[in-house]
Amino acid sequence: MQVIPLRPLDEQALEQIIALKLDQVAQRLHDAHGMTLHCTPQVLAHLSGQCTRSQSGARAINTLIEQQLMPGVSRQLLQFMVDDDLPTIMALELDDNNELCCVFSDLVPEEDEAQQTTATRAAV
Repeated sequence: MQVIPLRPLDEQALEQIIALKLDQVAQRLHDAHGMTLHCTPQVLAHLSGQCTRSQSGARAINTLIEQQLMPGVSRQLLQFMVDDDLPTIMALELDDNNELCCVFSDLVPEEDEAQQTTATRAAV
């Protein structure tokens, strides 16, 4: 029998895994609602930092996305659906308290640039 040591992933590797997982979420949002997902590099760093704090590494990524991120996103999307006003863009950002939040907005056509767009910010 050979023992193979498992070493923790560095933050860069965790960020790449998180980006892949969020790409899957983006694809689901696009397929189901025609929505585009944007995510800042600071969000990837924030999420990878949460994974390294818990000492569970990459195993925590699914938990973060499925149990913390997606329920909040789903609640917001359901509210938009009830209001019949589904946005076209969702951006994951960090708020002033360094907490993850979603900003929902609509894409403005070029000819309507003078129009003001509204964005809805929701904590996740």
